[in-house]
Amino acid sequence: MLACLGFIIAAIYWPGMAGAEESSKWVAAYVLLPAFLFTIRIQPDRLYVVGIGLLVWSVISLLWTTVPDDGYLVLIQFCVIVCAFVIGHSSEDLRPLYAGFGLGLLISSGLAILQASGYSPVLIMAFGTLPAGVFLNPNLMGETAAIVIVALMVERVWWLGVGILPALILSESRSALLAATVCGVLFAIRRWPKWTLIGTPLIAGTIYAITDAKWLASPFGGERLEIWRETGNGILAHPLTGWGIGSFYSTFPKFDTALNWWQATSHAHNDLLEFAFELGIPATFVVLLLVLALAWRAKERDRLVLVAIGITAMFGFPLHTGTTAVLFGLVAGHAARAWNCARDSQFHRGLALHRWHKRSELSPARYGGEMVSARSLLPARSG
Repeated sequence: MLACLGFIIAAIYWPGMAGAEESSKWVAAYVLLPAFLFTIRIQPDRLYVVGIGLLVWSVISLLWTTVPDDGYLVLIQFCVIVCAFVIGHSSEDLRPLYAGFGLGLLISSGLAILQASGYSPVLIMAFGTLPAGVFLNPNLMGETAAIVIVALMVERVWWLGVGILPALILSESRSALLAATVCGVLFAIRRWPKWTLIGTPLIAGTIYAITDAKWLASPFGGERLEIWRETGNGILAHPLTGWGIGSFYSTFPKFDTALNWWQATSHAHNDLLEFAFELGIPATFVVLLLVLALAWRAKERDRLVLVAIGITAMFGFPLHTGTTAVLFGLVAGHAARAWNCARDSQFHRGLALHRWHKRSELSPARYGGEMVSARSLLPARSG
């Protein structure tokens, strides 16, 4: 089931639909994830209280959001992430999910090669002629490919990871290449430290050659910095409550002093800043603590995938993209499962220590080196 879920969300494409990639993948998530909930046994957890609390706060923020319809849409997407979290928490192994996503991305990887050769059987809507597979936007394809490659790497499914490398490289997504590189180095340095020290400069040189350092001085690079600065101004204007869920697109132009209003972006290209803009700093602080706690307690395979998503979230909007939002929810839920196991293990070790302490009270050392029976410690019965 997880494999089918991953494959459909990664590969689905509805020609003619507005935003063919994003709309079709979100629609697939709207249908498949709630249906998936009926096939699993939901395991109660205290973390659900935090998720429900954030969801309730998001609903309340609709009272002051600028365009309620935008808020309803983002709220539904938030519910999809919550559903994915519950499914991930109830799943013992995410390996089938990663394999399904990888197989779905093979289609985009093959299309990206064709598009780079000058033939595109599907529409490319962003950034001119850069290959984008069925994602239309090359950055979305690259970020999804980077996260799935990291997941396949930790699962040792090398052949599938190599198969979707073209989707990563041909997208020329800087954040995706950075996420894949950082996680690859973290994965390798614990296993092959010598080869990692030799290979890291070569990898860095390759990425530099692919991405071209002139990007930092390009209008696009400067534009993103301006978006972050203006988003920060919007956060400081309403630091406690935010502007309401889904309000970024309609409210951001109020603070857009450096860019023209018709260039206003639909996202802040930083999910943490956008979350703070819409729901306030306190709610963002809670989410940040929760994610950091999950990453700290998670197993290495889940932690690296969360790191990859976190890096892309610093420069893009993976939590507002169908494929990566579902991936985040599933992996975060699975990481919470590992966190609960760690807490249970500590609890049982504490009980063992407690039992040992009780036993030590009956040891010979406690009574001057003499053996004492448990019966002799009982109070004498009168009569």
